[in-house]
Amino acid sequence: MKGTSLSSAKAGWSQVEITPPLGLYLGGRGMVLSKGERIKAPLIAQVLLLEDQRGERLALVSLDLIGLSAGLTTALQLRLSGITGASPEAIILNTSHTHSGPFTHFDGAISAIPRPQGLVEYEEQLIERLVACAGHALAHLASATVSRRDGRTGIGINRRLLNAQGEAFAGPNPDGPSAPDLLLLEIVQSESSDRCLAFSAACHPIIDCGWDRTLISPDFPGVARDLLRERLGAVQIQFFQAACGNVRPARLAAPEGGKFRACVEEDTAAVGSELADDVERLLALPAQSLTLRLSATAARVRLPVNTEATPDLAQYESAENAYGAAARCWLTRDPVTRGRWKVWPIGVFTLADDCRVAWFGGEPLAEWVAFLRGKLADPKLTVWGYVGEAAGYLPMDAQRREGGYESTSGFYRRDTPWPIA
Repeated sequence: MKGTSLSSAKAGWSQVEITPPLGLYLGGRGMVLSKGERIKAPLIAQVLLLEDQRGERLALVSLDLIGLSAGLTTALQLRLSGITGASPEAIILNTSHTHSGPFTHFDGAISAIPRPQGLVEYEEQLIERLVACAGHALAHLASATVSRRDGRTGIGINRRLLNAQGEAFAGPNPDGPSAPDLLLLEIVQSESSDRCLAFSAACHPIIDCGWDRTLISPDFPGVARDLLRERLGAVQIQFFQAACGNVRPARLAAPEGGKFRACVEEDTAAVGSELADDVERLLALPAQSLTLRLSATAARVRLPVNTEATPDLAQYESAENAYGAAARCWLTRDPVTRGRWKVWPIGVFTLADDCRVAWFGGEPLAEWVAFLRGKLADPKLTVWGYVGEAAGYLPMDAQRREGGYESTSGFYRRDTPWPIA
């Protein structure tokens, strides 16, 4: 059963390839840098432009990237706002967080290496490609219906285990939250019957990086998209990353428990296929019609850091690893200039009266989903991460006290080596 919305609602969409040239640094490996040497599958960016009966617009932009810098985020929001007529805060830039894409949040990472010229040129081309993509979506804006379906997926598992001292380490935790919610939006243009399916799920795309650190790939979200296109025909399929800061593919949990096994190439196809199956099953269920009433708000909040938790930089200075590289960079800086707060982007956008998405920059842990649903009194609230700039991991207070690299990732950030207080 498919619902209908007001005929005055409109939608248009488009996509563009954003595969980088070989030789650029890839993101998602701390400060242990490696360059892209082989393309497994192309990276793409997609724009879904919505307009409600009042003429308000909102653009949902999905990108096969690890994350964005603050500067790149701002540039894209301003340019795409000028093209689409949506306000800058209604330009929702969500990255899939593939760890096999270019290091597009390089500006936010502590490094003795200047931003490579090749990366500068790639980001300039990325902006122009997305501007053209948004213009194409606007040119094809047409009367449409919008509906939602809600389900669950089992592709993810919590990746924080506690030791006897109550400290967190990376290991499969089937009892921990994993944000299994699966949101599926179906948009159908009224005259042409052209369709766009936009879905969100929470799981780290780290598989292809795990078995080949020189690979360029959209990881399992790309596999899921390709399979759904094969099965459903000429449909734009968009993936949006949710609150997966502490969620890893469940397939990687070792059978004996307590640890994750090494990734192999077949894992990418298996997780992507499982996700595509979940979406296809959900598509067969009744849909809830949405009457679009678009709005968006965004802010940057100050989170104090724990200046008493200064890492022992001298301890790591001579280490030939990611900690050593970061420590040597921090030791060249005046401690007075280290930030005392982390500035974090947050926001909420509304598609309809009963369809809202709250979002964070960076990597929110899965625990935020239940917390925000309670705080905002919205049991159907969807929570996304990886919107706008890549600000690092965002734990809640309980996880911060447990430690673990999700809580201390400020060590690798350019603004401060300290964890959030």
